[in-house]
Amino acid sequence: MSEIVRDLFAFLDKAYVKHDLKADLLTNLRAVIRTDFIEPMEVQFLQTFQMIDSGAMTVDGGLLKQMLTAMTALKPDCAYLSPNLFKTLLGNVRNLEDAQSRFEQLQRSQDLRRSQGAASGMAGQGTKRHAGDAGIMDESAAKRAAS
Repeated sequence: MSEIVRDLFAFLDKAYVKHDLKADLLTNLRAVIRTDFIEPMEVQFLQTFQMIDSGAMTVDGGLLKQMLTAMTALKPDCAYLSPNLFKTLLGNVRNLEDAQSRFEQLQRSQDLRRSQGAASGMAGQGTKRHAGDAGIMDESAAKRAAS
């Protein structure tokens, strides 16, 4: 992986940076990372932050703070993914009220997608259940209770 990145930067240095960007490579890389990685993964980030916030998953506080700081550098308004966690770890969150309303809106849309997915998944199945379904649900509930 590091060789690929090294080759990519060597190419960018020769063909792109020297002729077109000069000193603006960092800004462009941040924009690409934001649009190609952070924005498409917002729901996954939200789920991960919810797991951390609920205690279902533990992450070293220093590491989490560094990750949130880096995310904020790439996308300054990303605090809406988990406003309380950002406020707790970073302290000064810009536009906290706006972040909280966007967080609630994102949660509502995620809940709506889940309910639509469950409704479409259940359509035409009636009340028939598989024999293993209850065991799977009991097992996962037991794991959650144990943690």
